[in-house]
Amino acid sequence: MSEYQYYELVAVDRQLSREEMGYLRGISSRAQISSTRFCNTYNYGDLKADPRQLLAKFFDAYVYVSNFGCKVFAIKVPRNLLDEALLGICWLQRGS
Repeated sequence: MSEYQYYELVAVDRQLSREEMGYLRGISSRAQISSTRFCNTYNYGDLKADPRQLLAKFFDAYVYVSNFGCKVFAIKVPRNLLDEALLGICWLQRGS
């Protein structure tokens, strides 16, 4: 059975610089990269970076879907807008 993984990260509040887009190109030579988006599909292999770190550093939203049942949707919001105890989870480690 073949593998399918879809990654998409989107910047809403700002545009990525040429240097940032170059960094992302170093992660994947086949990805669709623009000043606000990184999108790639993998049929063999995997993303060569931690998407949580990419979200924290460059983007505002993240979507991941795989044919083996994993689905992830994440958005970045200012920490002071959320009560982590109320949520009961913290996706990113403190200090990331």
